[in-house]
Amino acid sequence: MTRPRCVAFVAANDEGARTGNERTTTRLARAMRETGIHVELFRPGDDDARVTTRLAALDPRPDLVHAFHARRAGPRAARIARELEVPLVVGVTGTDLAVDIHRADRAPIVLESLRQADAVTCGNADEVAVVKSLLLSAAPPCVVLPKGVAIPDELPTPALHRVPGQTLVLQVANVRPVKNVALAVRAVGHLREAGASMRLVVLGDVLDTEYERDVEDAAGGLEAWSAILHPSVPSEEMGRYYAAADIVLNTSHGEGGSNALLEAMAHERAVVASAVAGNIAYVGADEWRGLLYDVDVHDDGIVAHDDASLIAALRRLHESPGLRSRLGDSARQWIAAQHGATAELDALLSVYAHALATS
Repeated sequence: MTRPRCVAFVAANDEGARTGNERTTTRLARAMRETGIHVELFRPGDDDARVTTRLAALDPRPDLVHAFHARRAGPRAARIARELEVPLVVGVTGTDLAVDIHRADRAPIVLESLRQADAVTCGNADEVAVVKSLLLSAAPPCVVLPKGVAIPDELPTPALHRVPGQTLVLQVANVRPVKNVALAVRAVGHLREAGASMRLVVLGDVLDTEYERDVEDAAGGLEAWSAILHPSVPSEEMGRYYAAADIVLNTSHGEGGSNALLEAMAHERAVVASAVAGNIAYVGADEWRGLLYDVDVHDDGIVAHDDASLIAALRRLHESPGLRSRLGDSARQWIAAQHGATAELDALLSVYAHALATS
């Protein structure tokens, strides 16, 4: 297998951004460096000309360029790859295919990035099918990339205060429309009003202040919302929050592959998630390693969520600690089998080898 000596990563986020995409980028950079592959990682604020000059002067020079978002990193990565005359790998995200491809001002950027790629990495098989349907015969090789997830030997000390008899629901999501936080607030609020002892904690940062006002309304005002929102924390601290949770919730309109869901499953947490493609790929539809609630995905990309289905799933887990335990145990076993620490890197190196061999 052709193995790169040096790779240029083009990130979609500033350093320290607490997003799933950033966690994937930094995780892969660390894993590759540990195997002896040199990684040059560039951020949105870095000057293109200086980046290209620096890369051209390296010894060895990069063997390929990898963009970690089709719209936000793809165009820049394509320019750098052309300058260096090396292959381009583009990683598509849930936002690329759930949001950007349906917007007239963004779709051409996504499509052009994909057309220029020598290989595309996807989070699930549905994304592969979407990319191929968009590009037809011009589609480059598309590969589903598993995510390497660390499985703790034992749960760490919980970071959140627990009330005996209360079900703690954790949603790991920055506050922006695609994460659909308002629905989580409404659903848990409905159950609380019906007498269920439940607490919702949203672990994330506010990325869209206009949307946050919708969430405040769903919570019943700023004071109630302030009691729910907890600022996101560094990745090394996340385990303590999963350990505190009874249920981890994902209400996204679209997911390529949620890091938070996989990490929750690795920590033996019961998960409830919207039945969008990325979540189905991880949670499954058989109620063996988590529960899905119903959604209706329209042709224009709009996702209609079934509030009653979500409320019913949360109620089931609230009322059945035994079900929560069984789902968490099955989820952990599945993570160990499908998303072990080396699976992601091995798959990515195979993608790189193909791109290098065919370019």
